[in-house]
Amino acid sequence: MFSFPEVKEVTRRTSGGTEFTILVCEDHHLEECPYCCMSFVEPNREAKEEAEEQDRVERSLRCDAPGCSKKGTQKCRSCKEARYCSKECQVSHWSVHKEACKKVKETGLQVNIGMLGEDKIVDVYPIGTRIAIWGLQEQEGHIRKFNVGRGPFKDPLYCVKREGFRKYRDQFDDPSFSCHYLVGMTDGSNEVLEASDVHNSWIAVNQHGVPLHIVEEEKNQTLPSIPEGGIRFPSTPRVLLVSVGVQECFHAEAIRAGIREEHPSIEVDSVDFDRPEVIERVLSGKYSCVVLVGVGQAGPGDMKRYYHLDLRHVLSAWVGAGGVLLLPRGEGCVGKILSDWFGLQWKNSAYQRSDRMGRKRECRSVSPDLLGSFPSSMTVKACFFSGVAREHQVFAETRDRCAVAVAPVGNGKVCLLGDVNASRETVAVVCALAARQNEEAH
Repeated sequence: MFSFPEVKEVTRRTSGGTEFTILVCEDHHLEECPYCCMSFVEPNREAKEEAEEQDRVERSLRCDAPGCSKKGTQKCRSCKEARYCSKECQVSHWSVHKEACKKVKETGLQVNIGMLGEDKIVDVYPIGTRIAIWGLQEQEGHIRKFNVGRGPFKDPLYCVKREGFRKYRDQFDDPSFSCHYLVGMTDGSNEVLEASDVHNSWIAVNQHGVPLHIVEEEKNQTLPSIPEGGIRFPSTPRVLLVSVGVQECFHAEAIRAGIREEHPSIEVDSVDFDRPEVIERVLSGKYSCVVLVGVGQAGPGDMKRYYHLDLRHVLSAWVGAGGVLLLPRGEGCVGKILSDWFGLQWKNSAYQRSDRMGRKRECRSVSPDLLGSFPSSMTVKACFFSGVAREHQVFAETRDRCAVAVAPVGNGKVCLLGDVNASRETVAVVCALAARQNEEAH
């Protein structure tokens, strides 16, 4: 039986005391191990940034009175900006706060905290508005930088909501709605927004939140031609294994080695993500299964790599004709791809380690014998998804917390796996699906 290097979780703390988990190889305790061919530098950096962001959020919600570290549960009635834990703290801070409070009242600017315009894609504010959205306080520096040299501050500031999801915050002991926003300045025409997301990745979008490179493609791009006679498939299973990012290499290697061990007769072609090459290979008729490892990991700022009309055109046609598309380590904006390309309304709902999840007997999107070949249970650290129909859930904690899902799309199938650590159970599911020839494609 194949055994790939084990991954070990190590707990660390930020300067603010928030715990977070990093990954190292179990044998050598290294984040980047040349012996095990594993690299966790990027996911560990992201884990630290998330923990530091949680520190910033906690600090922003504390009482503004000097020397008080309690949670600020009351807002100043005049400006709605300052927070206090009690009336006594508000009174003691008034001599300091009154000037700032007066300026906010005079300009008529409203500080917007948390969820902004849930039913809208774009929120518009006058230049100078302080936007204290959860997790985006650091963007105020970028906004001020944009204002320099622009003359009269007449252009509006746009706040574009990219994707919303529910997140559980232990410090509040209740679920709160969190949104992913892009914030930035429009150009003179008020049609193009240069925006920054929470990771400071810049991208140009229009007022509807659509990346401009997609708008231009819709105008100018000639889509790839589907081969005459339609999409073809091989007579025996063959897998195209694609790593979207460097940090996904260990995950892809675990899948490749697992297939080689469990199904040595199946050919696996491993490549790094290159859009023209992926399109050419998918249309070649050589593959029954395509595995895209890590789609959505890089966030909206890197969508230019794979969110393109030509790739959508080819993959949606290929899956519809009978191909099996697997998306291991899927999170972030993978929900937008699933929605726009395949009509699956699956959304991020949580990111954490699961309890032990049993295999869902109610799943109807795969045959009973294939379902029976999956592990009987799994425990994973994963990105969970909501909106998955019960008949499409393979492993789930609750109805709105699904870690592995398979859905029929046309004559093919799309499978999303949220596990971030390439657990044995996840690799086993991928191997079983990759080895199964889709009868409906022939």
